[in-house]
Amino acid sequence: MEKTTHLTEADSVRKECKKLLVDLDLDKPGIVPALARELSSNGDIVNPKSLNMALTGYRNGKRSLELLLHLRRTLAAKYSKQVSGSY
Repeated sequence: MEKTTHLTEADSVRKECKKLLVDLDLDKPGIVPALARELSSNGDIVNPKSLNMALTGYRNGKRSLELLLHLRRTLAAKYSKQVSGSY
């Protein structure tokens, strides 16, 4: 039962990340390496291939969920800056 909850959470976070990518106009080919570099800025090295597999749902492990959560936090911060800057 726990695995189902994990997959549901990963799917939900993945969808949120994709929506944020669209809202920020970052849903373009070749953006994953740039996102990986940005996520790596805090010292935790993010492999672009791992990030891509997490975003596509090809991998659903604990590390993929961690990457998606980190990406969601980063994108949400960018989105809130973009929205607050437009008013």
